Amino acid sequence: NVAVHKGSVEGDKVSGITNAYNAGSLAVTKNVTGNMGDKNKAFDVTVTFTAPEGKTVNSAIALPDGTTGQFSNGTLVANISLKDGQTLTFNNLPYGVTYTVVEGDYTGEGYDAAQYDNAEGTIDSVTDTATITNNKGVEVDTGIVLNNLPFIAVLAVAVAGIAALALRKRARQF
Repeated sequence: NVAVHKGSVEGDKVSGITNAYNAGSLAVTKNVTGNMGDKNKAFDVTVTFTAPEGKTVNSAIALPDGTTGQFSNGTLVANISLKDGQTLTFNNLPYGVTYTVVEGDYTGEGYDAAQYDNAEGTIDSVTDTATITNNKGVEVDTGIVLNNLPFIAVLAVAVAGIAALALRKRARQF
């Protein structure tokens, strides 16, 4: 690239000056696992972007809902909702901006604590990714619980005793 600026002689062309704006994107993906995980449930997620120290971000950030957001006092906070298999992307993020992805607490609904891949990072490539995984699984009762076996045995002996008494009484009647 060649830029024109005032040098020793006005209007001289000077090479070696490069003005570049490098911007990337952040794709946030949601995964729900487990035999009781609700694949249609929307999970609330907060994504916080922070400008590099000593720098101001003036560019408009393309939010996943089609609107744009602006940094205020060095930060931009976006609230999104994601379902299983869904990915939402933030675009036009200048290199050097840091991000943090945090999901709401769903442990009260039986989900394990969320697992994150790249929940924090710095925008330094064309596409950075963060993944959130929620698991909700229960052990399914598929057979006889052996903890109850002694009680079942006592019940079986009692039923057999009653049957034996009934047969004995009937045999006396004839």
